[in-house]
Amino acid sequence: MENASKALIMAGEILIGLIVIGVIAYLFVTMTKPAESLNRSISQVEIDKINSYFAAFQDRKDITAGEVVSSINYAIEQNKKQAVHIAVTVPGISGDVTQASSQTLMNFIQSNTDPSNKNTKKYRCSVTYDPKGTGLIDTVVFQ
Repeated sequence: MENASKALIMAGEILIGLIVIGVIAYLFVTMTKPAESLNRSISQVEIDKINSYFAAFQDRKDITAGEVVSSINYAIEQNKKQAVHIAVTVPGISGDVTQASSQTLMNFIQSNTDPSNKNTKKYRCSVTYDPKGTGLIDTVVFQ
């Protein structure tokens, strides 16, 4: 009888230990999920920084080919770094130019720049924001 009571006490201790380990594991999993989603999501400060870069081009009508390519490179960098996708379209290059090769961008600069600066093509810029309501610029169009 004495051995049976000790066995029950040991079984109870093991059961309590398993419950404590289960609660700790549950808390660990539930507490790390919000932190992961916070790290993955882009902060409002980053959104404002990205938007301000492209907003500087928005009302201008004298954007050069070099500035267009600089903004394309910035969009490519942000797409890689922030897990976002900012599409950029430019006349003369089909589709989203963030997918274009560096040779295509160099050809674009050469074909739209005049060394004498007399016939250098100038561009205008318009932007559209993400329809999901993130506040981030979704598409940049140079015309």
